[in-house]
Amino acid sequence: MKKISILMALMMLVGLASTSCKRDTQPRLEKPTEFVLNTPPFATGTLILDEESTFQLTVSQANYGPAVVASYAVEAAIQDPEAAENVPTMMLTTTSNSAVIDMPASELALAMCTLMGADSEENAALYDPAVRPVWVRVVSTVSEQEYSRIASNWVKLDQVKPFFAVPVPGKLWLIGDCTGWDINNPTPEYILTEATDAIGSKIYS
Repeated sequence: MKKISILMALMMLVGLASTSCKRDTQPRLEKPTEFVLNTPPFATGTLILDEESTFQLTVSQANYGPAVVASYAVEAAIQDPEAAENVPTMMLTTTSNSAVIDMPASELALAMCTLMGADSEENAALYDPAVRPVWVRVVSTVSEQEYSRIASNWVKLDQVKPFFAVPVPGKLWLIGDCTGWDINNPTPEYILTEATDAIGSKIYS
């Protein structure tokens, strides 16, 4: 009877040891302490933004531990965020699970416009088309776990050429007798426009 009890106890110990080993080998999310945005090759050149192009940023994954897939989002500033406190910044919309991040140039242009204060058609006069430096960094998170959030170093892009990327309603100017237009009054005064919540719909009213 004693031999059976000892044998059962040994079997239980082996089972617990096996379970412990399995748990130890499962991927675990560590709180990260290191995360690096690499300086892109175009950082000291001129980056011309337009509606169609993209640019790439690459990162060295944060030290979460093995087999962890992170989500990356890009943050931008048009003032040096390390030179003063509370510098305005803006997160870009596109996210990536790859360490090579393909960013639409239009998103960076929109962030630049917004940070200038030219965030709407009414504020378009605040838009400045001049080439200027822009600072970017990448924020990494895993499965929306707040403790996994870590921001990379800021990287300065020396010369970025923006464009006015703020979506505005399309407009149609009607001319003809119905608007009072004639050869002596050539300025169309009757306008059809898209709704502000339907920009790009090509439906005018």
